[in-house]
Amino acid sequence: MNSIVALARQPAPAPLRLRVVCLPHAGGGTAAYQGWPSLVPDDVEVWAARLPGRENRFLEAPVEEMAVLVDGLFAEVAAIADQPYALFGHSMGAVVAFALCLRLEQGSVPPPALLIASGHEAPHTDWSRNYHLLGDHELTALLSSLSGTPPEVLSDPQVMELFLPTIRADLALLETYRPGIDERVGCPVVTYIGADDDLQPEAVSRWDELTTGPCTHRVFPGGHFYLDQQRAEVVACVVADATAAMAGRPLLESSSVGPAT
Repeated sequence: MNSIVALARQPAPAPLRLRVVCLPHAGGGTAAYQGWPSLVPDDVEVWAARLPGRENRFLEAPVEEMAVLVDGLFAEVAAIADQPYALFGHSMGAVVAFALCLRLEQGSVPPPALLIASGHEAPHTDWSRNYHLLGDHELTALLSSLSGTPPEVLSDPQVMELFLPTIRADLALLETYRPGIDERVGCPVVTYIGADDDLQPEAVSRWDELTTGPCTHRVFPGGHFYLDQQRAEVVACVVADATAAMAGRPLLESSSVGPAT
């Protein structure tokens, strides 16, 4: 079964301009991006990663090693790289998107026009955490504090018994990955964060050390899952930033909030 799937939408009536490939947060799947296709222009497609251990891949063992996950995603993205595309990753997905971008730029496929890293510090900084080693109670409390898991899921012991191994594997994948000391992507990078997210601002700013291209930072109102509360605004910003990058236009200065114009 494919790792990258096109989200439900009628075929675009206009010639295709852009594909946005979305990578999920820890424990997340394609459902996190289901509302996006209705918010993009007709000439933009939204694709999302459906990773093992969730949704209709629930019976597959989740992946705990970044290199293994990226190798699988590489083949899927290569198959749709015949059109311009951008990578968008939120939380864990931001780091997966970076590792995938490195792999794509090293391969014989067109690289992405833009990498959007949402809700995560730069992966080479000292943000060391070991959430994957937490006990079930502590890990459930952490998920509750982030407000990204439905309360009805968190309060159901049977559902959580099935869900926690996947979230723990995702966190292990994330927390054991570090890029090589000289690894940089060549495409522009934009970071998106919520103003109230519990992130280290200096560690977020260091994404600019991971690209040989320009790096821009954007701040939205809200917490870690700011993109759920401001979906239309975020999607518009993604399309505008990717369009600017495709055209070779400079993105807005790092102090600005909102998309490139």
